[in-house]
Amino acid sequence: MIDHHWLDHPFARNRFLISTASQLRELQAMRGAGLFWIPALSQAEPLPDEPAAGSRPAEGPALPAGDDAASLRRAQSVRERLLVAQARRDWNRAAETVRHALRGLRENPEAAAADLVAVATAAAARILEGRDILQLLDRPGAESGQYHALNCMTIATLVAKTMRLSPGELTDVALGALVHDVGKVLIPHRVLREAKRSPAEERVYRDHCQIGLELARGTGVFSESVLNLIRDHHEAVDGSGFPAGRPGAELSQAARILSLVNRYDRLCGPESPDRTSLRPADALRRIWRDERKRIDPDVFSALVNVLGVYPPGSIVQLSDLRIALVIAPSARPTLPVVLIYQPSRTQEQANLLDLSADGDGLAVEKHLLPHELSREALQWLDPRERLVYYFRGAEPD
Repeated sequence: MIDHHWLDHPFARNRFLISTASQLRELQAMRGAGLFWIPALSQAEPLPDEPAAGSRPAEGPALPAGDDAASLRRAQSVRERLLVAQARRDWNRAAETVRHALRGLRENPEAAAADLVAVATAAAARILEGRDILQLLDRPGAESGQYHALNCMTIATLVAKTMRLSPGELTDVALGALVHDVGKVLIPHRVLREAKRSPAEERVYRDHCQIGLELARGTGVFSESVLNLIRDHHEAVDGSGFPAGRPGAELSQAARILSLVNRYDRLCGPESPDRTSLRPADALRRIWRDERKRIDPDVFSALVNVLGVYPPGSIVQLSDLRIALVIAPSARPTLPVVLIYQPSRTQEQANLLDLSADGDGLAVEKHLLPHELSREALQWLDPRERLVYYFRGAEPD
């Protein structure tokens, strides 16, 4: 394993079997920094150390169990970093495609739509074939138009999988979630970012559902079920949504999924800079407390399952009193993957720990509010004003 950014070394992957002499020379040139050998995955035994001239081989005791445990923890931390890096690379590739497609949707609608279909289809296939979980990413250097589209695609597809939708339905959810806001390309930017819209501005804003439906239909690329998702992504099961006030009986399960995921992500990252972003757990509480009549409770349960008890982006205190940022859920809902606050290190150097696999009995003690943290801890943890998610696999590529 190589614990470096994938652009900082000449290999195609961060984890691989050494198969050529040239690979070995390249690794030797890196002088061992950030290189890890995992015996369990190796196909060869290491050569014994050669004793110095005139000396006898040491016959000391085997390494104590504590050293083995420390090595295992280091390997686990490296593995977590590889998973984070993999998710970041996948997100960057998808975001670049989505950015160009959204820009080109008016001028070259068929080609742009085909690119969006390719992104969503690939994501759906990847999620269908393995156990993928939600990954919080650093704030990527990209325009904000991709954030909401990719967040909704990622979370909605994972929710659809949790609810056991068919492969075809899951692919439609992925695509519908990715393109649900295409109508906003024709809505004035000022209206989108207005914190308090006038009645006339609100009518213009709500038109984006119908505009998006017509724009997407004109490409000739999207299925009827995907077009319905574009139309219905602001509807509610109690009939209080827009544009048509359709009740839950008239909404597909996919539409109920997208409506909730869209609302959750908007609470965590509102369009208007004058509105306050909610922390993930607070967004879920707001929806359940104030908007329960508008949502499908089964979809809400599936969303909580995907996000975990401590959603990515949450700041928590562990049972040993250390502070951490939740990076991803894990196999156990109450034991997420966390980034440990270590003020003497940068975030890139700090320990990533999967509490479910290598927590040594550690647990999350409680959520922390920003005002409960020191200014230094708050700056180091950098709780995101705009959360960026993608999915990650159970094994690094």
